[in-house]
Amino acid sequence: MRRPGLVVGVTIMELLLALSLVALSMFLVVLMRSAEIRQSYDVAEEVFGLKIAAGVMVVPGVFMLLAAFGLWKDKLWGWWLALLIDLGLFAILFMSVIDDGWRVAGRLAVLSLVPVILLFTPRVRKHYWGTLERTSVGTNPR
Repeated sequence: MRRPGLVVGVTIMELLLALSLVALSMFLVVLMRSAEIRQSYDVAEEVFGLKIAAGVMVVPGVFMLLAAFGLWKDKLWGWWLALLIDLGLFAILFMSVIDDGWRVAGRLAVLSLVPVILLFTPRVRKHYWGTLERTSVGTNPR
């Protein structure tokens, strides 16, 4: 069965988001070892903050990689995992809008809703939810 283009697009978007989060966390780990950070006034505090930021970004990145794999394999759990991770990221960014205002965080929060909206488009939703109907058709004993 051929996948609709929108389904492939959502899967690629999830994969790119996951790779960007993992790459950003790796960049923060490399930044911890840079000479500028090592020569700063309070090295321990800056390195600790970068460690926390890298850890906070790598966890959803790994789960998004898993969700992208599930989406690629046409699994319903991949759709659910992608939805939950994307909603979680939106919630975090929306909380930063409350703290920091609409300048930068507001745009990021609105952009983080794009994957959620795309997951709920009828074509994508029916593709993943229709896999339940396709697999359960052959199990009826009648």
